[in-house]
Amino acid sequence: MSRVTVMIGAMKPMTAGHYRLITEAVADSQCPAGETPANETYVLISMQDRIKKNQFPVRGETALSALRDIYMDPTSGLFEFGSDKYVKMIFCHSKSFSEKNPDRVLEMREIIEGIKEALAARGLANVSAEVEEVRSGPPDVLMGLANSRPNDKFILYTGDDDLKKYQYFKRYADNVDFAGFERFEGGMSGTEVRRLFQADSDAEGYDAERFGSAFPQGVDPSRVRQRYRADAGLDPLKEVKRADKGTEEYSTYLQEMMDELKYIKSTYESRKKSTARYRKEASKIQDAYSELRKLKRKNDKLLHSDDNESFDRKALKEWFKKDYNKRLITENVEHYKKIIPMLNSKDVSTIQQACELGESLGYFKVCDVREHQKGYSIITEWSLLVPYEELQPFLDTCKELGIDTTESGQLPFFISERSGIVYRHPFVTILVPKKDPRFSRYTVK
Repeated sequence: MSRVTVMIGAMKPMTAGHYRLITEAVADSQCPAGETPANETYVLISMQDRIKKNQFPVRGETALSALRDIYMDPTSGLFEFGSDKYVKMIFCHSKSFSEKNPDRVLEMREIIEGIKEALAARGLANVSAEVEEVRSGPPDVLMGLANSRPNDKFILYTGDDDLKKYQYFKRYADNVDFAGFERFEGGMSGTEVRRLFQADSDAEGYDAERFGSAFPQGVDPSRVRQRYRADAGLDPLKEVKRADKGTEEYSTYLQEMMDELKYIKSTYESRKKSTARYRKEASKIQDAYSELRKLKRKNDKLLHSDDNESFDRKALKEWFKKDYNKRLITENVEHYKKIIPMLNSKDVSTIQQACELGESLGYFKVCDVREHQKGYSIITEWSLLVPYEELQPFLDTCKELGIDTTESGQLPFFISERSGIVYRHPFVTILVPKKDPRFSRYTVK
């Protein structure tokens, strides 16, 4: 029977205690003498919000983006466990959370893709990051592992204060054991860290030194604090640092403005039935966000004019090869189930979100965006370039959603052997190149 170690945590934020527990699990420090220590560790992390009355609120996106941008920074030295240790980070969300927040889940999946890219860039091939939908939370993953691998022993590394909470595992799996730890010396609970997030740095009783000790060595506490407080709306922009166009600082300035708009839009919660009345306001904010995004793209192109992509045959071929061969079709289909209805919406902001999500996840390329006058209205049209190998998953998903994709169909979804157009919408056109890998019969305007 092989040993497999497990650590469960919300990690909002990831404290020094959390990371110490992860290292103990990876090392399997509680392995009895005479047994072979585990070389496989699962770190199960909740993607969902931690919002309680009268407490500092933490959104799932905040914790994930901090993990990607701060904890995964190469200078931190975190998650370097040795090539003989395999660590699998499983980010979990419940089915009900996904149903209520499909757009947010897609955004969080995008962030996790960034975590995977950060791990790859650092050469940490033995550390992986995946997403799993479960019934309620991370413990469901452990139960699933234990039941699917009855010949392995799973040891849950946890704090002594959580041992009692997890004892129910014994009723459902006899191959789950526990390794309990007292709170590490000087360690802080997540609750205390969040309380210090809430307090102003100049408030009476705020201990900056103790706050700094709450995080793993190599992590900048001020960056973590800034990220969490900004996303909670406690630290609005105190000073606007404008910059000249054509500089890196200008792109940074625009990104900061976009982040602020993104936060403001999230406060409306316009996707919920109870706050649907705010959709018009949220749409206007999204329009402003899109304009800033266009400015940033123009500035980035100006900064990297030598590296600009061209839609020639070679560039297209390389782009398809680089961005699509690495993704599983099954995962793409699940995303298509959410993206296709958004693309088929008559709401411009919803279409814009779908375009941004799909492009950021690498499922298609926004190759053209045009605005033109139609009557008294301004119409925006998006042209999306989809690789040929994604055609069948796209069609299968349309069929599953009840959409007729034949030319004789009543809805504007069809395949044209002549033009390669697979989808036509009043605002969106999706194009598919011919199967010819040289793209000899396909051009992009």
